[in-house]
Amino acid sequence: YMLNDPVLPAVAKALISHLHTPYLKVAIIDRKLLTDSEHPARQLLDSLVEAGSHWIDEANLKRGIYPDMQNVVDRVLKEFSDNLELFKNLLSLFRKKMNEFRRKSDILETR
Repeated sequence: YMLNDPVLPAVAKALISHLHTPYLKVAIIDRKLLTDSEHPARQLLDSLVEAGSHWIDEANLKRGIYPDMQNVVDRVLKEFSDNLELFKNLLSLFRKKMNEFRRKSDILETR
């Protein structure tokens, strides 16, 4: 689904696609990932796609939300073994970042 999204920049697709193997492992450990839209790992993936669609500056990846997305992907790749709590923690942290960008966008639109 994500790879066919025309709004999601290619750099975001490439970054998020690194999560392929960890997410396969999550699906094996907890089949609710595939059926429960409230599953933390699923919500994290959805949040990454949403954020990538809105707040990536392809001209300067150091601006926007890309560095935060990269941090999430790096942490999943480095820290995930079988503890699903990692996704809950990362989701909470990433949602805070998204809210910051949403607030900044709203302020800019108001101006």
